[in-house]
Amino acid sequence: MRTALINTGQGQPRHSSRASKAQHPIPDQEANLLALVEHIDGLVWSVDRNMQYIILNSALRKKIRELIGVDASPGDKMLDLLALLDPTKKREWEKIYEHAFKGKSQRLLQKFILNNKPAFFDISINPIRNGNEITGLSCFALDVTEKITYDARIKASEAHFRTLIENSTDIIAVLNKEGEVIYGSPSIENQFGLSPQQYLNANVFNFIAEEDRPYAVKKFQEALKRPGKPLPVQTRTLRPDGSIGYVEGLVTNLLAKPEIQGIVCNFRDVTERVMAEEAQKQVDLKFRALIENSADLIMMANAMGQFTYGSPSVRKLLGWSGKDYLNKNVFCFIHPDSIPDATQLLGGLMQQPGKSFTIYLTLLHRNGKSIQVEGLATNFLHVPGINALVANFRDITERKKAQKRIHESENLYRNLFNKSPLPICVCDAISLKFLEANDAAVKHYGYSRKEFMNLSAPDLCMTDGLEELRALLHSGRKSTNQRLLRKQARK
Repeated sequence: MRTALINTGQGQPRHSSRASKAQHPIPDQEANLLALVEHIDGLVWSVDRNMQYIILNSALRKKIRELIGVDASPGDKMLDLLALLDPTKKREWEKIYEHAFKGKSQRLLQKFILNNKPAFFDISINPIRNGNEITGLSCFALDVTEKITYDARIKASEAHFRTLIENSTDIIAVLNKEGEVIYGSPSIENQFGLSPQQYLNANVFNFIAEEDRPYAVKKFQEALKRPGKPLPVQTRTLRPDGSIGYVEGLVTNLLAKPEIQGIVCNFRDVTERVMAEEAQKQVDLKFRALIENSADLIMMANAMGQFTYGSPSVRKLLGWSGKDYLNKNVFCFIHPDSIPDATQLLGGLMQQPGKSFTIYLTLLHRNGKSIQVEGLATNFLHVPGINALVANFRDITERKKAQKRIHESENLYRNLFNKSPLPICVCDAISLKFLEANDAAVKHYGYSRKEFMNLSAPDLCMTDGLEELRALLHSGRKSTNQRLLRKQARK
């Protein structure tokens, strides 16, 4: 008996007879279709011949809302929304849809400019048919921007990236007991440029880099002695153009299998990965050298607040070696006066992953001396490969001491200025307006401080000495004329 899948509303589907199916065919089909659309990892939509949306999954609605702030829904004009997303694409997609409505399925790799940034989507478009009539189009798009741009570090071209994807099929070769190739998959020609005429009946070691041939021979002999046991192999290959490639895979002796009677080699080309790993190693070495030779202190701790790493500058700055602090609590370095600030900092870090906090703390040197530091701390516990609280410090002890000396010096000279029994005034070099005056000056001229600070030097100058005063103030020379400023000028 034919059955249909019906949702009972109790959490589990059940099967019903054809009679039950006839009662609720459309709702169940629509519910199943919508559930399938919503759970697809990508953007899904369909349009009718008027280019109006029939279905949009939540992922597509969310994407449209994020980019242009529009809540798209069935019935909206697809090309109108596309024009808002990327105006350059509307005419192109009119042609794409026109072609699809003629009955041809399409697979496209499309580049869009979204928020002034390039985005790449792998798109498939298929006609929806009702008998012989095409009533709409079913479309699916997968965002492949990250995949397209991943290899930018080694400046791989788009053509090379596509080649890498299209030729990712494993390489399969079968050898006889002498190591001659008796079968090779088409991917050998795609990967290495060798035609079947070139590699069939040829010795496989002719295609191994000379430096790796002893290793490859040893693995081959081991396979002969261990039938049925897959052996991992990684080796360098010699390509027809003389370049070196890298492959890894498994070699299995199936000579005893009547249907195979050979040694089966399954390999994949890992040249790009090995080169990228080597490049990453070089980057890691550079960063390690920078860290190990930096005067700044870099420390990492786990979620329990225990140190997991410290740069060499920890020993230089604080006198502690790794065995003294690794796996110990972060508070073992902190001066008692800074414990409250450190506790508050740790709480903020745990509550706000990814946010950087400015640090001003006093740490303890191994000899008990206080070390004042400043820096940044960030919670990277959620970041794979780091999974730690990371703090960067620099010693500001001497800077703090210098600032203290400057502050003390400023206070000293300010006190000398304010407590001097002689009238002292400071005025602007251009406007000659008073900027500061000590108490003796205010008292000497008989004004209140508020009144005095609204005056300028010419206001206190003898009429016949105004020009001399201006010249004197601009020259910076000391005056011998005791009557340039008159006493008790207030009226």
